[in-house]
Amino acid sequence: REERYKEQTERIKKDMERRLQEAAHKREQKFQELYMQVLKEEAQFVREVEKMVQKKERMEETKKLQVYEQWLKRVFDPIQARIQERVDSLHGTDLNARKRELFQDFL
Repeated sequence: REERYKEQTERIKKDMERRLQEAAHKREQKFQELYMQVLKEEAQFVREVEKMVQKKERMEETKKLQVYEQWLKRVFDPIQARIQERVDSLHGTDLNARKRELFQDFL
């Protein structure tokens, strides 16, 4: 009778250990699944943020280019045209004379 009790107790103990191991294994599997899901979501989030940052950078570059083109059109080109008109209206002999005059003033 006592031996039967010990056998029964031993079986129950082994059964409990097996169940505990199975439960631990299931918890570990579930943890790994959740962990992998978090890693996938993190990777997706990082990709989305990178896309947004790249889009913002492209928009900023486009804006800079537009500002530069407007500056060329509204500021540089008109000034350049006036300078070119003045230079084109000068004659070579007049320029040489003016250069000699300024050089003499310098000396």
